[in-house]
Amino acid sequence: KQSDKLLIFLHRSISTFQGQVESKPKDLNTLLEFNKDFITTFGENGYDIIIPVAYNDYNWLDMKGELFIDTLFKIYKQNYSNIYLSGFSDDATGSFKYFYNNPNRFRGLLMFNGYPQHKNYYKGVDHKKLMDHKILFLSQKHDKVVPYEFLLIEYRRQKITNSDTYFMLFE
Repeated sequence: KQSDKLLIFLHRSISTFQGQVESKPKDLNTLLEFNKDFITTFGENGYDIIIPVAYNDYNWLDMKGELFIDTLFKIYKQNYSNIYLSGFSDDATGSFKYFYNNPNRFRGLLMFNGYPQHKNYYKGVDHKKLMDHKILFLSQKHDKVVPYEFLLIEYRRQKITNSDTYFMLFE
């Protein structure tokens, strides 16, 4: 613990660890899909960072994944008053879903290449509940799996009620 700000980053490739019956140390590059630069940036800007390793039958997009995040929040809320949730790709989608279901738990959301329209979840989102949160949507111009336009749509919906919402597009 170095600050009052905590970033919980839901790792990618969760399906890679399905079936494992114990948590084993994972290579950071694998968990972050070779996107480590933002970890350094956040660390240099005073954020503590947790990358919890989910394994066996956990998935950030289902109930067991949500219970996993619930447990993390309960553990760390005593030490941090500013908790942010984040993820990449499917795990950004999971962080989006959990964040919008539990807006009072977090100060903000960082989505990297997420898909808020997964199973039409975005239709139930009440953007007015998040008028005082920091929300950052990040994507890549040439993502062939989740085109940036999906995040751009959700960014516009949130930006209408929250001026602290941002969209960043990278090559």
